[in-house]
Formats: sequence, C-alpha cells, structure tokens
Amino acid sequence: MNNFWTDKKVLVTGGLGFVGSNFVEELLKEGAHVTCVYLNGKKTTLTNLNLPESKLKFKQIDLQDYNQVVKECKQIDVIINCAALDGNTEFKMNHSAQIMDVNLRITSNILNSAKINKVEDVVMISSAEIYSVRANNPIVEDDDYKKYNDYTANGYILSKQYGEILSELYENEYGINIYRPRPTNIYGPRDHFGDGTNRVIPSIMKKVINNETVEIWGDGSQIRQFIYVKDFVYSVLKMVETKKNRKLNIANNDAISILDLAKLITNIVGSKQKISYNKDKPIGAKARILDVTEFYSSVNFQPRSLEKGLNETINWYKIYCENL
Repeated sequence: MNNFWTDKKVLVTGGLGFVGSNFVEELLKEGAHVTCVYLNGKKTTLTNLNLPESKLKFKQIDLQDYNQVVKECKQIDVIINCAALDGNTEFKMNHSAQIMDVNLRITSNILNSAKINKVEDVVMISSAEIYSVRANNPIVEDDDYKKYNDYTANGYILSKQYGEILSELYENEYGINIYRPRPTNIYGPRDHFGDGTNRVIPSIMKKVINNETVEIWGDGSQIRQFIYVKDFVYSVLKMVETKKNRKLNIANNDAISILDLAKLITNIVGSKQKISYNKDKPIGAKARILDVTEFYSSVNFQPRSLEKGLNETINWYKIYCENL
C-alpha cells in the first residue's frame, strides 16, 4: 500500500470482533501502530498470530462514555469504527430502540472525539442495508436515503442511515475526511459461528459441517452478494489511502441465490445435501444487488471469488473447531 500506513497511529473500535480483528491484523502487517479498542472479547483472538505486538495496544472502554473516547483518540491519525450493536432478526425486532440509541451514541462520540483531537481520517463502517427496497437493481451509491427517504422500524438500519448523515454533516462543517463503506454480506475467518448468528454463510456452513439439515427461508431463490472479510478490509484501507471515495458499495461481482449458496457450501464440504424449506419465514428483498462499478475501478486488486473465499473460510472453521 505504498507505505501509507507505516507508523500511522490507528484506533480500531470493536477491534476484537469479526471485522475489527481483521482490520487490526492487516494494519499491523502494514506497519501501523494500532490501538485495539474493545468492550468484550478475548485478546487471544490477536495475540497468537505472530504479529508485531510491540505496535499493538489494547484498551477496554465503553464507547458510550464520551470522556473515555475523547481520551483514547488523542494523537491518533486514523479512526476505524467497527463497533455496533447488532444481532439476529429476532433481536433487531425486539430491541430496535436500544440498537439505534447505542449505535448513534457511539457514532456521535467518535465524530466529536475526532473533531476535538483533529483526527484527519475517520472510517464509519456502514451497510448495504441503508438502501430502500424500492431501489432498482443494481443499486448505485446515489440510490441512498437522499433519493428514497423511507421509514423503517428497524433500529439497526436507521442507525446506519443517520450515522451516515451525521458523518457527512461533520465532514462538511469540520473538514474531517469521513469514509462510509457500504459492504454487502461480509464473511470469512473469525466470523460468529455460535447459536443465533444473523449471517447466512456461517449459519449454513456450521450446519453442513455438522451434518445437520439446512433450513432455507422461503424457496431459496432470493439473490444476494457477498464479500470476503480480508478483501473488504483491504478495500477500506485503499479508500483512506487514495481519499477518492467517501461512500462506496463493496461486494464481489458474483451474485447467487441462497439455495445455490447452500448447495455450493455442501459441495465444498463434501457432504450430502440436507435442505428443508420454511416458507413462513420472512425472506427480505427478492434480490439485492449492488452496482460495484466504482468499487472495481478504485481498488487495484481482484476480490476472491465466492468459491475461493468459502474454501478458505471452511478450512479456517475446521481448524477453529479442533481448537475449541
């Protein structure tokens, strides 16, 4: 990355989580000094990777505590916010107010801390979920809440939409470079494979590896895109390095039905297909396909194919299970 990150002081929130830990790992490889901020998690997620630990600092703080956030952002060059209250569909339905309140507090505290400490670059991880169901596929970056200002009772979606709005206002008023990457479904090593996961790939993968029946919601024809976590991390770091894009769809160009995804994972694992259908469950949008023209033109690498990324994730998961 042209030595851009060498000796940069970078603060990663949610640094022991799925996405955050991959940012910490890549930044350390690029020579950055990293402060890994976390509320929950195990430091062993990162301390057994043969990384330069002399450049890694752990800080356990509550990002809803404004004074703590301001203190940790002193003398920081870049903030990458991977922290958010999330959960499965049931949790989102029952705790929308809590999710929106917590996520907006975190967003506000980080942005104010960046302003006070004159942090030059801030990444606020957004989501493809900010787009309206009325947006036509493929969805371009300008098909966002400025074009389709729909109400939803989903506090997670609202927190991402208003987090982006607040970020843009802060950038315009205070001159901070604020990047809002909009990933589709992220998957890969260190994903959450426990019960109640809200991501489709780890849910299917765990059942296939354990020789359990995979339950497909609806008929499985709904189309989705995915992005391997390390490809996502690299893309976001390039956003900061080039300073070209403030908002960017990030997804692999491959789109696949959920049914075909389940079959692909089953084939890679080498198991017998065990698939059932639950047509009483919500399936979301029939198809959500991001236009990734700008993404592919702005990064200088080819993201992994879905099949290659799934192979790498399955291999990691099998080793992970053996070490439990």
